[in-house]
Amino acid sequence: MDLKDAPMVKVTWVDAQESNAGWQSLEDMQAAPLAKCQEIGVLIVNDYEKVVVCRSRVIDDGFEEEFEDMGGACIAIPKSWVVRIDRLACVGSLQESSGSFEGLASTFACPDGSDL
Repeated sequence: MDLKDAPMVKVTWVDAQESNAGWQSLEDMQAAPLAKCQEIGVLIVNDYEKVVVCRSRVIDDGFEEEFEDMGGACIAIPKSWVVRIDRLACVGSLQESSGSFEGLASTFACPDGSDL
């Protein structure tokens, strides 16, 4: 697998969530919610057992060859916990023509209108 060809995704899954410490009624314990979680990164594995997403990867073609297929901070999620996987698309560059990224974070908006 070449990391440069791996798709960028947003994975949504449910996870365990610890309840408040202390004594609780039976009704409160029965109503304990699951945590709804999301991860964004490069999709490394998507099989019957698990989904693995890598948060960081090297993209500099001039970087030392030994690091070209390396990534950092991956998470393995049991496939049975996954609710959905959305493939992310590039909608344009955040880098200004001057080469600066200054001030762009405050002007970028998500396609669904939500905050970053």
